[in-house]
Amino acid sequence: MPTIHKGVRIPSSARDLELFSGMKGAGGAAQEIIRQLKRDIARLQREGKKLALADDVPGMAKLIGDIYKEGVERLQIKHACFGASDSEPNYHIGQALVTAAKQMMGIDYFCEELGGWL
Repeated sequence: MPTIHKGVRIPSSARDLELFSGMKGAGGAAQEIIRQLKRDIARLQREGKKLALADDVPGMAKLIGDIYKEGVERLQIKHACFGASDSEPNYHIGQALVTAAKQMMGIDYFCEELGGWL
């Protein structure tokens, strides 16, 4: 069952991430990815404050992409054998990062521009 971290709903297991959860080691891989996702959300919240105050959606989208590439993406590649690089985990991770950005910016509607980093 997904959990709430810093106001953002995030996956809490290999099953939530839609990894190949029946494979031995998938749970550990998921926990490593989730720990990094939490760090990435915290980093986004720290570094995105000025962008949020300026309503800089393109800047926020770029920041999300940079944080993703420097953080959780490397673990998705590392754990690709468990399906971590598939579209389903990408969706859950992307949703969490975009939701964190939307909350910071006070956006409560679909904002296609924030997903432009995908």
